[in-house]
Amino acid sequence: MLNSSNLNAAFLHPTPPHPLDQYPFDLGRSVIRRLSEQKNGREFTQQLLAEAARYDREPLPPITYSLFQLFEETGARDQYELAYFSRRGRLAAYTIRCLLAEAADPAAFRPLEEAIWDMCGEYTWCLPAHLSPNNGLAAAEQVDLFAAETAHSLAEVLYLLEDRLSPRIKQLIRREIERRVFRPIFTLSHSFGWETATHNWSAVCAGSVGMAAILLVDDRQQLTSMLDRLLPALDCFLSGYGDDGGCAEGVGYWEYGFGYYVYFAEMLYAFTGGTINLLGTEKARAISGFPAKVNLSADCYANYSDSPEKARLHPGLLTRLLERTGSGIAAGGLPGFHDDHCYRWAPFIRNLAWSRMDDAAMLTAALGANDTAGKTIYFTDLHWLVDKRIVSGKPVAFSAKGGHNEEPHNHNDLGHFILHAVGINLLNDLGHGLYTKDYFGSGRYQILNNSSAGHSVPVINGLHQGDGPQYKAGVLGWQELSDGAAMQLDLTEAYPKAAGLEGFIRSFRWQSSGPAANICNLILTDELQFRDLAAAGNVEERFISSISPYSDASSVTWSAPGAAHLTVEFDPEVLAVEIEHQTIAGHAGEPIDVFITKLRLLHPTKSCKLELPFTLNLI
Repeated sequence: MLNSSNLNAAFLHPTPPHPLDQYPFDLGRSVIRRLSEQKNGREFTQQLLAEAARYDREPLPPITYSLFQLFEETGARDQYELAYFSRRGRLAAYTIRCLLAEAADPAAFRPLEEAIWDMCGEYTWCLPAHLSPNNGLAAAEQVDLFAAETAHSLAEVLYLLEDRLSPRIKQLIRREIERRVFRPIFTLSHSFGWETATHNWSAVCAGSVGMAAILLVDDRQQLTSMLDRLLPALDCFLSGYGDDGGCAEGVGYWEYGFGYYVYFAEMLYAFTGGTINLLGTEKARAISGFPAKVNLSADCYANYSDSPEKARLHPGLLTRLLERTGSGIAAGGLPGFHDDHCYRWAPFIRNLAWSRMDDAAMLTAALGANDTAGKTIYFTDLHWLVDKRIVSGKPVAFSAKGGHNEEPHNHNDLGHFILHAVGINLLNDLGHGLYTKDYFGSGRYQILNNSSAGHSVPVINGLHQGDGPQYKAGVLGWQELSDGAAMQLDLTEAYPKAAGLEGFIRSFRWQSSGPAANICNLILTDELQFRDLAAAGNVEERFISSISPYSDASSVTWSAPGAAHLTVEFDPEVLAVEIEHQTIAGHAGEPIDVFITKLRLLHPTKSCKLELPFTLNLI
């Protein structure tokens, strides 16, 4: 843990005298070099300049009072946020265009200055969904994720282009960051919830504000005091990870939270001439390795919590982690300009400056060093199991989870599992839905994505799993087999008392038939004991998929053309099958088809054992 004494030692005697001459100015130089010298860089440049030209032609999307009030009045977030984030997209595109300009061309700089002027005039830099009316601060003084990110992005744009921006714009940036971010945190000494959070908020907010302070505050004593206030939040962030390096929020929020931790760590490392290295710990290395462990194949992940099934992680972040920690996953190509609908500046420019897609030797070494195929991975703190195999030259994987039902970005998903083959999750996790007021409010577990009704776990006596830390799974054991893995969970405490459970043990046994065959098997066994015969009742097994299945009297099959067929068999004298189709809103509001296979116990007893064999046939 950093404290005032080692901050003072690093800051008051800096080496070299002006360490930021290299960073983040080096970001600008690296971006120019990358975009002009490499083929994929030149292609991205054309795309980016075309986007900047499009922004020139289109009017700035207004942020009106009516848009602002939508969240309070209807719970909707998307319309306001579309306009808000579009402005951040303009800032990114215009800034890179100005970096590529050889001189202070007014035709290039005026649109950027207009965008900055407008952002500095926004009512608040916070999202309406994040404002608190009762914390004693005006809306413009509240600091959420995006207020902090806006402060950092403007500070970095100022630092990169300070010699070419107009004096009025430079003064405006400094004034608004001071008024909206620095003063509420450091002068009013208001206590923000993110300062003690153990999830992505603490890293994003503290990291963004810390980077802005390093860039803008010349007084070393003052800077030391400011960072001394922020660093405990980063310690809180790390405390949300166990020694296994696993992220309960899922790989999407790993990228977000740990990404900003890394961006701050790298700036601090450069600013102190290498004296302070927040990535030089074993825990940082373990966290860096998380995405490689939960990557199932290509861009598909075990995506528990509010995390997407498919993700193209930031190549700049991945590359820097491989260089600093030797742990992680090989980076892919540059994402498209619109891939991040929030247009976050920090990962955007670092993707351009840090990624090394051209370095084949580094990528090959990374793939070899972090290859987890043919291995069983168990996260001892998260209680997630991931087993990955290569069968007939094709990737297959199984994953299951324990934990408790008050994890960050929690879903009620104890005992839930994922079956994967050749880039497709045949039995999947729905991931994050459309964010609304209800999504993070009292209606959260009425939303299919978050309820146990939307996970591959049973409904017992008409009841779903409860939410809260008291609803938990006990891990009775897990084993790595020569050709797969096994796991046993006690799910008795995952359900409310009214379910009548005296005991509920769920077991998984997952095996491949070897590298030369094309079949894998999963045996799912649920053993349920009820308190008495009166409590014995309805048990409905559920299996979630985005694939429409075919069913007959004794089996259900999910088919992914060109990849695999997955079949579960059951005794029609014991279980009856029903397929339910729902259409839900995806994270971007797009319609998502969900197919829920229900196997209902026909003859309830005080004690029952349901053994369900799944067969995965690779095509």
